[in-house]
Amino acid sequence: MSSSRGACCPVVAPSDGGCEYPMAQVRSGETSRLGPGNRHLRSAEVVDFCRTTPENSDRTIRITHKEQAPFWCRIGVRPYGDRTRMTELSDRHREYLFEPFERILMVRQVELFKLLDLLCYGLTELTALPELTTALRKPSEAIEQAKQHAELAQREIDRGFSSLVGQSIIVLWGALEALIKDFLVRWLELFPNLWERPGIASLKIRIGDYEALRPEDRRRYVIGEIERNVAAKLKVGAGRFEAVLSELELGGGIDDSIRRDLLELSAVRNVLVHNAGHVDERFMAMCPWVECEPGQLLRPTRKDYRRFSAAVLQYAALIVERAESCIGSNKSFKPMPLRGTA
Repeated sequence: MSSSRGACCPVVAPSDGGCEYPMAQVRSGETSRLGPGNRHLRSAEVVDFCRTTPENSDRTIRITHKEQAPFWCRIGVRPYGDRTRMTELSDRHREYLFEPFERILMVRQVELFKLLDLLCYGLTELTALPELTTALRKPSEAIEQAKQHAELAQREIDRGFSSLVGQSIIVLWGALEALIKDFLVRWLELFPNLWERPGIASLKIRIGDYEALRPEDRRRYVIGEIERNVAAKLKVGAGRFEAVLSELELGGGIDDSIRRDLLELSAVRNVLVHNAGHVDERFMAMCPWVECEPGQLLRPTRKDYRRFSAAVLQYAALIVERAESCIGSNKSFKPMPLRGTA
């Protein structure tokens, strides 16, 4: 996978002998493009998630390599261009600001991934149910029901579990939308200087509606107005998020492969939700690399889901990196005290 952000280098060495690398440099099931000094980490794969390393409170993911012990890959890292300047965020501010990443991706999505595997396994086992009910001399009604369940399970297996995968893809895109909005609500809360940005200061809002909202809902309302102003919902893939992020000092470049996978993820999600899974001309125009015909029933695979999930994780890591870079390079970004602190 090519990267426009340049080579990386070790950041922290945990006590277990591993190393930490920016998460965006590691992609599940694909070769890692690491710096010249890290060529021995040629084939890293995301296998597990953990909130902390043994001695580090930052959010991390656990990486394994066939030739060495597991090491840790951190979501929140300081900018590539300056490896000496530390962020001005306190641990409490960082934990609060980036909590949606952990809650939505590192907990909820990992559980979904495991559930998908469990359901696929369960359907495979279900195909043998008629034999067991027959051997146990169950009533004919129970045997007939077992046969129906087995036939349904076999159809899903023959389709590559596409129905289960499709639902997981819909949830995955929704998780990314929720993650970014929840994060931006906290971003606006901690950094009031953002309210002076032209994209916010020039907003036209309904005062009555705005005043009736709680503080958190006001920020959510403002983000919704920004989305409408920049026509975010009319943009595709990561473009709908980038339009809003740019208004809040969080814009930037995206690796081409990540951008492409997110575009395909959004297109597949739209076909599943709005077109009953049938390919249309819009999908073919958005994703010309996908081999399909108009009207064809789209059958996403578990491999597709893993690819999309990896792109979401990498994009989330990129947003965290942008936020840390923005805070570290802009003196006007002084976080407000959190509730319950002096």
